[in-house]
Amino acid sequence: MKVLYAIQGTGNGHLSRAREIIPILQNQVETLDLLVSGAQHQVEYEHEIKYRFKGLTFRASKTGKVSFFGSILKMNLFRFIQEVKSLPVQDYDLIITDFEPVSAWAARLHRVPCVELSHQAGVVMSKPKCKSISDLFIYNLMKYMCPAKNKIGFHFQAKGHQVYAPVIRKEIRALQPETKGHHTVYLPGYSNSYLLSELTKYEARWEVFTKELPDETEILNVRFHKIDNQAFLESLRTCAGVLCGAGFELPAEALFLGKKVMVIPLKGQFEQYCNAIEAEKLGAEHIPELSWKYHNTINHWAKSKQNIEVFFPDQTRAIVCDLLKNAQKDKKTVEQIAQPYLIPSPQEI
Repeated sequence: MKVLYAIQGTGNGHLSRAREIIPILQNQVETLDLLVSGAQHQVEYEHEIKYRFKGLTFRASKTGKVSFFGSILKMNLFRFIQEVKSLPVQDYDLIITDFEPVSAWAARLHRVPCVELSHQAGVVMSKPKCKSISDLFIYNLMKYMCPAKNKIGFHFQAKGHQVYAPVIRKEIRALQPETKGHHTVYLPGYSNSYLLSELTKYEARWEVFTKELPDETEILNVRFHKIDNQAFLESLRTCAGVLCGAGFELPAEALFLGKKVMVIPLKGQFEQYCNAIEAEKLGAEHIPELSWKYHNTINHWAKSKQNIEVFFPDQTRAIVCDLLKNAQKDKKTVEQIAQPYLIPSPQEI
């Protein structure tokens, strides 16, 4: 079987999950090619990527909000259509998309089997309540951005058929957690200057990971680190808690390690609001924004000692193998149905 695995490159979570899924696919299929669209991730990637596209993505401001105006300016639909048309999906038996729209729309255009394997699918299939028009807009965007007929989702808790617990990387599972007192911070929706002005108001020690600084810098009780996987893992392993955006992978990994977690959703990002609600059910805390309005809440959280006990089973291989098995079964069914209608060759006549 020839498979194209397409990954949304906006943020780091999709690529982190792909690190676990790619080796499984490589051992199970004849040919595996990778596609990445979007360019806002900060993690290094060791796998060869065959296709790179701009795709579609959201932009964030420097104060923790989704910039809809900036997002619209960056969404070049003409370019997106050209990317869809240029992708040779006909060369593959199956497209697996992690919320990557170019591959999903190309697969639909050419009627190539496509499965969405993503956290966004998990949010959509959980059917969250939309409280505003903007919530409804984001929900429908998640629902239709990747028009795959079959969807398999991940969420903070398994929810019936086809929605599974988070994928926890092997390197996270191998960590031996301990506490050295600092708090690990990853809030890419805020500028370094804003983070510095807010975090210095507290007595806690903060280790902030950012793409904006080339080298490590320490100012008062805030140490800024450049994005580095090993340094981040060590900070996560030894931290007292994690202050981060309401994405999916990082809060799930921190909870798995037994760390106290406070999440801050991007304003206007319904998916992150849903994540915050679900993470809270597992023991995390969440606030609407990083500001003086929530000084007492943040201060109390930073000083508190929580014992989080969350277990996410390692079922990634089973999920991927089951996906491939069903795809192969569907392919054979289609071939059997189509067989009686094939036009015979002259030799057969």
